[in-house]
Amino acid sequence: MGNGERARHADQCRDEPARLSLWLRGIACATTDNCSVGGQYKDSTGDYQGFLENEANGVWSPATEVTLPTNGNSGGQNGGIVAISCPSLGACQASGSYLDSSGNYQAVVFSETDGVWQRGTEVTLPSGAGSVGVDAGIYAINCTSATSCVGVGSYLQGTNTYEGFTLDS
Repeated sequence: MGNGERARHADQCRDEPARLSLWLRGIACATTDNCSVGGQYKDSTGDYQGFLENEANGVWSPATEVTLPTNGNSGGQNGGIVAISCPSLGACQASGSYLDSSGNYQAVVFSETDGVWQRGTEVTLPSGAGSVGVDAGIYAINCTSATSCVGVGSYLQGTNTYEGFTLDS
């Protein structure tokens, strides 16, 4: 699928009646016709949710809302999927942030296993960091294999200072 076809697909996603607003933020391809996209949408109740969608052999599956960690409330206005890396077919990693049940933004990673996205895992932040704040999270992720990744992001230190961090697995 070429870039023009992916752009048309993004338009089709945006026009689905279940979505009031949609933001595509990340795309990665393991091969030419095997890609994943992610981002955020505003659902019919007005809550923001993260989503992921896969293309297999040139055919796009329906987008699915991500399954947040157990303390997850929603993607939050500044959350959702921000970055994706697909080092091999059916084995992608995605990152971003979400709003927890206490109303704080947290960094999260999602793993795809055999083409199925798993529940998100909250990222353990450096000592003293309570959340990633409204303007932070994991901005980029790059994987050389399904189990070897590096990511970069930022977190809130105190009330108004953001600090950078790296994540590796």
